[in-house]
Formats: sequence, structure tokens, C-alpha cells
Amino acid sequence: AAVLPVTMITNPRGLRWSSFVGLALGVIALFALYGYNVAMASQDPTTDAPQTWVKLSTNPEKFPRFFGISTFAMEGITVVLPLEQSARKKSSFPALMTLSMLTCGFIFGSFGALGYVVFGDKMHSSILQNLPSDSGYVDALEVVIALNLLCTFPVQLFPISEILDQWFLPPNASARRWWQLLEVRFILVLFITSVAIGVHDFGDTLSIVGGFSFMVIGVIVPVMLYMAQTRHEISTGGMIALVVLVGQAISVCLLVTGMSLYNLFES
Repeated sequence: AAVLPVTMITNPRGLRWSSFVGLALGVIALFALYGYNVAMASQDPTTDAPQTWVKLSTNPEKFPRFFGISTFAMEGITVVLPLEQSARKKSSFPALMTLSMLTCGFIFGSFGALGYVVFGDKMHSSILQNLPSDSGYVDALEVVIALNLLCTFPVQLFPISEILDQWFLPPNASARRWWQLLEVRFILVLFITSVAIGVHDFGDTLSIVGGFSFMVIGVIVPVMLYMAQTRHEISTGGMIALVVLVGQAISVCLLVTGMSLYNLFES
């Protein structure tokens, strides 16, 4: 109910402050979790932080999660081309893109490694499930994360709601009634909420989303479009390398999605 008024915004510029506040809260939560993990790692093992980690996991059921969640973590790749087109200095974009990817990779990798060092093989799909429930610090952190989701959810929901508006509402935006917009967004929010409540394993869910959706729209389709546009310019060796890349991406996509679906329904 709290998110419905914000989802009624039909101009993307109206969501910029929601996006800014959400990103700021996300940064706060990230540093708070970093600090908590560093503090726990410097102490002796406890019940909440057993530090029972191993060098290599041999559990095949967890294998697809790495690829699926890693792909999901780089979901921003889907907006690379629009950002490049809107950049003022397009010549500086590749260097900025490389720096951004390296920074994100370092943050995600170090955060995951630090969490695994602290919680070991008892690590849950969401790190919040590993935190003690009787701590005021953790309670404040959960409030920050909840507000972050509240602010960023309408931004992520915006393109989906716009597509549904074009499908089910009058094509002329001025002819759409407010209650029609509310109805579409209410059904969409209700559906997403029901799925979130019904799915018991967030890790496998992220694996499915990352392994299928973002692998397809972030790797497979862009590479195939690039191959189609440059087929007369690219060398034979380069075309073969791209074909191999697409084949590997499709294989990983099918493997991760299939194993994640199996683990999700099996458990």
C-alpha cells in the first residue's frame, strides 16, 4: 500500500528523487554490513558467526547460484547502450565503463568473500537471515534496507507498468483515467508480492533471474545483434570467437536456469 502512490508517477523524471534516496540508503546499508562483517571477522567464532568456511564447496546444488547471482549483480549492463547514447563525451565512455565494472566487481567480490569468511557454510541466501534478531544495530539496518527497497521498487517497476499501460489502456495517455493506472499497478504489485511470499528460496530465485533473463538480454541478444550489424566488417576469427561466446552463454543459461528450477521445486 505504501508503494502504490509512488508507482502512479508516469514521468520518469518524477522518480529521480526516489531513485537518489534509494541509492543513498543502499550505500549506507552496504557500509553498515561491511562494518558488521569486519567486526565479526576480527572476533572469535560465535554461534551467529561460526566462521566454518571451507576452501572449496563440492555441493553441485549450489553450483548455478554463483553464475546466476553474479549475472544478476551486473544487471546494470542492460542500460549500457542508452547511457552511451546519452553521454556528452562518448569518447570517455569506454574508460568510465571499464572503471565502473572493475569497481562493482571489487565491491561484490569482496563483500561476498567477507560474508563467507564470517558465516562460512551456514551462509543463507540473504545475509540478513544470518544477522542476530535481538540486536538494535541489525534492526536499524533492516529499516534502512526496507526504505531502500521502498524507494527503488517504483523505479524498477516503471518500465513494466509503462508496457502494461500500452497493452491494456487507451493508446492516448491523456485518455487514461487515474483509476485505470491505479488498477494496473495494484495488480502488478499484488502479483510481485504474492511471488515474493510464495518463493521460499531467494538464492535460487536470483539464479533463475540472473541465469535466464539477464544472460539473455545482457549477453546473448547484444552479441547476436553486434554480429548481425558487423558481419561484413568483422574478421572470420572474430566471428568464430563471437559464435563460441554465444554458445557458451546459451549453455550457461540453460544449465543455471535448469538446475535452479530443479533446486527450487525439489526443496
